[in-house]
Amino acid sequence: MFGAPDLGDRLDAVEERVRAVLINGGSDLGSPSWRVASAGGKRLRPLLTIICAELGGVFDDKVIDGAASIELVQVGSLIHDDLFDVALSRRGAPTINAVEGDGHALLAGNWVLAAASQLAIAVSAPAASLLADTVARLCVGQLTEFEELFNLDRSVASHLSSVRGKTAALFDAACRMGAICADLDVEQQNALTRFGAAFGMSFQAVDDLLDLVGDPVKLGKPVGVDLLAGVYTYPVISALHGSGGTLLRSVLEARNGANLEEVVRIVARSGGLTAAHTLIDRFDDVARHAAAELPHSSKSTGMQRFPAEYSRWALETLTS
Repeated sequence: MFGAPDLGDRLDAVEERVRAVLINGGSDLGSPSWRVASAGGKRLRPLLTIICAELGGVFDDKVIDGAASIELVQVGSLIHDDLFDVALSRRGAPTINAVEGDGHALLAGNWVLAAASQLAIAVSAPAASLLADTVARLCVGQLTEFEELFNLDRSVASHLSSVRGKTAALFDAACRMGAICADLDVEQQNALTRFGAAFGMSFQAVDDLLDLVGDPVKLGKPVGVDLLAGVYTYPVISALHGSGGTLLRSVLEARNGANLEEVVRIVARSGGLTAAHTLIDRFDDVARHAAAELPHSSKSTGMQRFPAEYSRWALETLTS
């Protein structure tokens, strides 16, 4: 799809760079951080960095460092997420807060983010600036979500604003990082940034849908986590504004009395699941149009196809 038949080898090189940074970083924080990093995941963000750099025909140490820095930001944010969520495991591996303790997890997350910054500095000043700005956007997006926990009146605009920060920011940064590494022109950098932002929004919409209807075994994590934590996502917010909103509100107000199956039934009857599918299609289309602005090639054509194909794969493969 992307015109890089050795893509697996390139991702392996990034994975090795991440492992080397964490394990050989001369800190007791590295080993537990690598436990989190190596537990699994699709590595979509470094994949996008590699693909965007490939548009300029570039794959070198700078691309590896840039992609690894993006993935390390993801790892650091996961460590902090586990701490905030009081999670005991992630993809079957014990979390740092569960084993080493909360203080260790807080410091490990910070240490990993610092390691990401060091790699970005090795790429270039623009790459370092990009990473710093991205971490700031992640924090603001996550704060917005914290402020809206258990808010049954949360607006769609507030939810989407949070997603732009806490999720989409790292995807658009991954794409821009690849463009910076390949020294693409400003127009291509901007188009790729828009592509990454739209794909990130679609990715989160898929994830939110899977949190309601996904198969926990296939996902490698329990479902209903956001709902129980008071994070009301797009399908739930849409349903609250739909025909079954009054009933859903009463069920969610009970909090501990609500069960996932009942909520999903109400959300489905109220059109929330259909609305989520429509939102996914909308952002996939935005991403496709952004990729269509790139110089025509088999690589850019592959990028146009990727968002919709990823969404279809995830929704077909990871549901029960």
